[in-house]
This record gives sequence, structure tokens and C-alpha cells, in this order.
Amino acid sequence: MAAVPRKEKVEELEARRHSTVQSWLATHQGDQAARLRQTRELFGKPVVIIDPHTHSEYSDGRATIAMNRDAGITAGIDIVFATDHASLNQKRAIRNIPTMSWGQEPGAGSHHIGLLCNTRLFVPRKENIADDVAKARTLAPFVWIPHPAGWYPSTVYSEEKKETLWTLAPAFAMEVINGAHRIGTAFDQFDAAAVALWDRLLDDGIRVTPLGGSDAHVPEGIGVCWTALPGVEANAEAVVQSLNTGCCLASEAPLLAIHMDGQPMGATVPANGRKRRIMQYRVVDAAGLQCVRIIADGRVRKTVYLRDETILEGEWACPASIKRYVRLEARAVDNRRAFSAPIYLES
Repeated sequence: MAAVPRKEKVEELEARRHSTVQSWLATHQGDQAARLRQTRELFGKPVVIIDPHTHSEYSDGRATIAMNRDAGITAGIDIVFATDHASLNQKRAIRNIPTMSWGQEPGAGSHHIGLLCNTRLFVPRKENIADDVAKARTLAPFVWIPHPAGWYPSTVYSEEKKETLWTLAPAFAMEVINGAHRIGTAFDQFDAAAVALWDRLLDDGIRVTPLGGSDAHVPEGIGVCWTALPGVEANAEAVVQSLNTGCCLASEAPLLAIHMDGQPMGATVPANGRKRRIMQYRVVDAAGLQCVRIIADGRVRKTVYLRDETILEGEWACPASIKRYVRLEARAVDNRRAFSAPIYLES
């Protein structure tokens, strides 16, 4: 009996390994989807879950549009946006897929720029981030800044790069959770730096809408983090309109919501003299919650520690001394994070 050539043995071994890994990852994504489904049921209000930042074979992604579509469905994501770098050819492939839409993510000098549903290919001049963002907004109904502090594993932005974001005042959107090259959980030191940067911008009076995007280059990364929008229809047009109101949250697993004087996250609450404003909040994770924090004007104002409870509801009297914003963040038992869009205060 002839011996099997070494090359064939290696290829067989690699194929078996690949099959094993794919099976494990599919199970993992299914577990994430089950948790998300149960969390949505506990939340009790309709939300649309989107991944606004993925890549396919039309740029530097390793998957077809169909593979990304299937991964999004497996992970429980309602709409996946294929935001390839220098291409809109993916638009043809997703034209008749209701669970997908398109966008673009070109490099623009100091930062990348994300566009959703742009009408034509965007080519930045890379001379001034504010000018490029302004141009992008003429081509797309929603524009944001991906990974504003850098991305895993080793791309760290300088302070000089970060400071160019102040030129985007008075308002813009950016990722506070980016899942590039991550599977299972996304939040890392780059996201911690993005959240710190977010608070600095907010404290300087700039309205910044938070996003979570997987930045997936392989389909198994889809679902590692996402953006949730309450009370909208699951189609790209409605999603973009809602994103522009700022009413959303960035998350790896928990769902949360805040209201003040009847206004939701992303809204501006007018001055109320010397009276305290009352903020209501609701936080849910089917796997259990570890802690919830209220952040206002750059400082932690209240922390609630939990013993694996799946639901937290409460109120917080916002002191009259708080002048700019209030936001909520949560951490689940497995350290997965969620961040609400701020409520902005008119002083």
C-alpha cells in the first residue's frame, strides 16, 4: 500500500482543524445569539441590533457577503453593514438581502471615516479630517469615526491624532467599542482609551454619539459588539435616521436605556432652574449584571454593584451642578460592557 504523501497529510490535518474551529465558533455565536435573544425579551421593549462596521472580500475581509450574512443571522444581529475600504461593489451583492446594507471605511489621514449607505464612492483628500467628514456627509446620510484611539493589537493613536477630533465640533459619532481582530469579547485597552476620549469631548461640550462595531474581517467576529437602537424598524433607512438623533447604545451584551424629563438618550433636556432633574434607567443582561455606573460631566457619580441580577431599574437625582451631560454604562458578570448615548443638559 502506497504511503500518503506528507503534503496531503498536512492538508488533511489543516482541513480537520479548520472544521473543528468553525464548529466551535458557530456554537459560540449561537450562544451569544441565545443570550441576546433572552436579554431582548427581558428588556421588554423593541430594539434593532446592527453591526455598522464589517469587511468582506471586497476589501481586506476574508469572507463573502453571503458568509457575513449567515454569521450575522447566527449571532442574532438584525442588520450587518458591509463597510469595505475602497469599494462599493459589495452594494450589488447585498441589494436583495434584507438583513444587510452597505457603507465604506476609507482612511482619511489622521483617522478613518465610516459612511453608511453612501450614494457613491468616497475618496478623502486626507489633508483635514473636518473637511473630509464634511465631504463624506454630502455622500452619506450617516458618518462616523471608527476606532478613534487605535485598534488591537498594536495600533495606538498619538494625542495629536486624537486632538484632531475636536475640529468636528459641535457634533459627530464615533466608536467607543471596536472589535477588530477579536472573537468572543471586544472591550480592551483601545476601547478604554476611546471611552476616556469620549468623556473629554463631552466635557468640552461636543455632542458625541457612541457606536459599537465589530470591524470584523472574518465572519466569526460579527456579533462581538454592536449598536442597538430602540423602537425603530429593522431597515437601513430607519436605522440611519435613528442614528442621527443620537438615540442608541454601544454594547457587547447588556441592553440599557435612560430617560430624563421624558426625553431619551441622545436628547437635550432644557434647564430646570435649581431643581434636580430625575433620570430613570433600566439595565438588562440575561447572563447577569456585575455593576452599573452613572457618569456625569466626566466623573462617576453613582455605582450600583449587583449579585448577578439580570435586571436593574432605578432613578437618580441629577444635581443642579451637572452642566453638560449624563450617561450610563454597565458591566455584565463576564465583563462585557454597554454604554448609553448621553443625555445632554442645557444649563
